[in-house]
Amino acid sequence: KIGITISIGCAPTKSLSKIASDFKKPNGITIFTKENYKNLTKNLDITRISGIGKKSKNHFYKKGIKTIGDIHKTSLLQMIALFGKNGKWIWQIANGLDNRKVKEFHEGRKSISAERTFYTDTNDFQEILSRLEEINKRIHITINKHHITYKTITLKVRFEGFQTFTRSKSYAYHIQNEKCVLNIILELFKEFSIYKKKIRLVGIKLSNFEKNKKVRQTDLMSYIPN
Repeated sequence: KIGITISIGCAPTKSLSKIASDFKKPNGITIFTKENYKNLTKNLDITRISGIGKKSKNHFYKKGIKTIGDIHKTSLLQMIALFGKNGKWIWQIANGLDNRKVKEFHEGRKSISAERTFYTDTNDFQEILSRLEEINKRIHITINKHHITYKTITLKVRFEGFQTFTRSKSYAYHIQNEKCVLNIILELFKEFSIYKKKIRLVGIKLSNFEKNKKVRQTDLMSYIPN
């Protein structure tokens, strides 16, 4: 009646339901069961698994893992030997072993954060930027859905050797702006250039919330990276 298309995915796990929802975009329903999900996903590129992007997929390709079906054919021990802890995580997702629950946003929540671990420690800025953009976009899906504004932006960086640091910046007023956050994150990231080490993990946190308030417009200069 209102002309909006929607795709729906139903599956035994949260991660498989996300893959299923992408099956018949922009307007369709896909149902994975414990009996059919391997057959339906075996020919899909590994980038259909959340967290494997255009950059990181090459790491898997070089090891002969190009499709979700290739993961099905590989034992858990082999995946761990090839890709470490991330190999275990990817193997579990592909094999329907994801116990994460879908969490609703609650009113008392004080922050929203997300982080990603690289498959191999990296100093490739484009790969790091791609991951930060992905995290920022993911967080703002929730931010926009619940009409939240925030003051504080925090960047988390974990280097090789598991040294972990955070840097934050707070505004004098509440904002809600995905592009502005990315620019602030890149500004904070520059502070870590002195370490000259490869990076293992990056994360973003937004905090100091205000809900159901009019969003203040940021000035034009907020969109321009330093």
